[in-house]
Amino acid sequence: MRLTESIFFLKGAVWHTRHLPIKNAFKYPVSYVVTPLRKLEQFDRGLLFGLNRPALISLYMKDYGAKASKSNRQWVVDQFAKVEQQVPDGEIVLVAMPRTLGYVFNPVCFWLCFDTDENLRAVVTEVNNTFGETHIYLCSKESGQSIQMSDELRANKVFHVSPFFGMAGGYRFRFDISSERIGISINYHSEDEALLLSTRLAGPVRLDSRATRAGVIMHAPLGSILSMTQICWQALKLKMKGMPWIPKPKQLTPNFSSTHRVKISKVKVKA
Repeated sequence: MRLTESIFFLKGAVWHTRHLPIKNAFKYPVSYVVTPLRKLEQFDRGLLFGLNRPALISLYMKDYGAKASKSNRQWVVDQFAKVEQQVPDGEIVLVAMPRTLGYVFNPVCFWLCFDTDENLRAVVTEVNNTFGETHIYLCSKESGQSIQMSDELRANKVFHVSPFFGMAGGYRFRFDISSERIGISINYHSEDEALLLSTRLAGPVRLDSRATRAGVIMHAPLGSILSMTQICWQALKLKMKGMPWIPKPKQLTPNFSSTHRVKISKVKVKA
């Protein structure tokens, strides 16, 4: 069954490797919900899984995209309008961590945009930092062609995420999306092509079922709580290793950019 036809769960891991100037790497398990927007109601089931209501694991639409100010489908359409593009004419699939015990922090979630032939045409990448700010990267090819596993989509770094990196350089996105497995890489390079940071979300996807939901609870029971704990712990380790702390700059507006017309900054990265 295709990702556009039903709810799936991604039971995988996040890898995070800092390469320069001090090496540091960690990995932690994650469970993501992979759901077509038209199938959202099917997530709500019993006491353990809720949609827009309290549960052990819950999806609240106010946590993502439009933040409940409008429909999320319309919100995705609005992102394409910013670059004068039409949204692909197929299904939109949200890949995001749900709330666990009422708490959620998604470092990044993805809106996969398919055409009617089930080709991945674009990905709206929603990045959140620990300061409560959000930036949207619209990842698509200027030709409008489908995104393949071998494609590398580039965007300028314009959003403060880590207090140990400055604002220069750029990201390289790769998407390996199928109904069996999801792999998404976001690597951060300096303006002179040095790899500073590599991150990857990857794992098998499983069709929604009673057994799958039980497995999700057992695989990563703390969900976003574990994610935030890891971020804070790794930041402490880097500080102890002597990494200088870079104050957070004022967020640039608008909080949107795309992989089109990329021009990497020539300012040296403070790392």
